[in-house]
Amino acid sequence: GGFRYQDETHLTGRKPSEWFPAAGSRIDENVPQILIVVNGGKSADDFKTAVLGLKNKRVRVYAVGVGNNESELQNLASEPTMVARASTVLELSENVEQILDTLEDEVRGNLCIKQQETPTTCNIEVLVGFDVSAQNIFSAQPNLQSKMNSILQRISKMAAISCSSGQIPSVQVGILAMDSAFEPAHLEFTDNADELFEAFSTLRSRGPFVLNGRTISAYTNRFKGRQNNAIKV
Repeated sequence: GGFRYQDETHLTGRKPSEWFPAAGSRIDENVPQILIVVNGGKSADDFKTAVLGLKNKRVRVYAVGVGNNESELQNLASEPTMVARASTVLELSENVEQILDTLEDEVRGNLCIKQQETPTTCNIEVLVGFDVSAQNIFSAQPNLQSKMNSILQRISKMAAISCSSGQIPSVQVGILAMDSAFEPAHLEFTDNADELFEAFSTLRSRGPFVLNGRTISAYTNRFKGRQNNAIKV
């Protein structure tokens, strides 16, 4: 039993004529053609051909999903910034704001669409820090654990606001916190937000973590050892 999820069936169910003027489409007037796909799990068939057909008709595809389906959502969406994913429905509701912001830019014609020619990479490195005055940081700050996954997901999908035109952002995120013995606990930079969140969870009982001059110096030193051509946040 159970529901069998078939992306190809649903996507090809949108008749091609629905995206042309005869059916009311204003594509010839440069009105954005937008499809939002809500994905509740892994597809049971090959959806890539179907979604490629829509993209070739200049339909902009947004992908929203819950669960461990990052790769599938990326294949569905027209751009990396058009993906919203979370582990639970509750977390997803917080990420939808990101999609709405991108959608608003799309409708207003402000979205920087990826160029067809070979783009250059814009490297962005983001270091996340925090301070908690208790040994068990999640007991002292219950929202820290529940919110951190959403925060890391949103940072990793950062739009190209810090990049020049024609560049695609390559975002890596790390975490650094200073413990009470003034020893930095740092988690390596990565482009995988899920792995970083799992590593962050291991810091549960390593508090308290402090924010002071040494913490700021540790942030500076951490960036010094990174690549010079990256934008550092």
